[in-house]
Amino acid sequence: MAKNVSGPEDRAKVKFRVIEFELEGANAAVENSVKNLTTVIMQKNGASVPAKPILRGNGAAQVLPANSGTGVVEEPDNSDDPVEAVEEPIETGASKPRAQRKPPVVEVIDIDLTSGDMPFEKYCQGRKLDTDWNKYLACAMWLKEYRALPTVTDDHIYTMFKFMKWPVPGDVAGPLRGLKKQGWFTTPERGKYAINHLGENEVNRMSAA
Repeated sequence: MAKNVSGPEDRAKVKFRVIEFELEGANAAVENSVKNLTTVIMQKNGASVPAKPILRGNGAAQVLPANSGTGVVEEPDNSDDPVEAVEEPIETGASKPRAQRKPPVVEVIDIDLTSGDMPFEKYCQGRKLDTDWNKYLACAMWLKEYRALPTVTDDHIYTMFKFMKWPVPGDVAGPLRGLKKQGWFTTPERGKYAINHLGENEVNRMSAA
């Protein structure tokens, strides 16, 4: 019975080299660099240089195998494989400007500021009301003591500022938020602020020595 004997002509070596680049996004400079690198690699290995590297659908660039002779590589047919579409945010390099907070619309409301033993103007006399915060505290304290209003809104503040002819802040609710952050006001309801014992203590310190 004859034996199969392999001769020298039956021995062969096959070398197949593939270099793959991942290109994220559409960048002409990066794509051009990949092309140039592809050309250098192909020329160094004696393969014919393709016009451009093969770009896959996912943005990957594949260099043709060295010493291929034809310079053509067939991509595997993955048409039957499921394709998952992934949306990625596009970075333009320019930060989007933040929308500015619009101050709430305020209006004059009906408050009796003149009657009784302690009108509001008299209450303010002798107190150091040199800042908006001090004025806000005085407004809230007076309403609580002499009008039985434990909470105030920006409309209350706006009305009292107009009555006293004080300059009105552009954002009337701004100092109220600051006083809450300081710990002198609480917000039992949205848009309503209540002076607490710490705020009351600050009002007592405003009296002239």
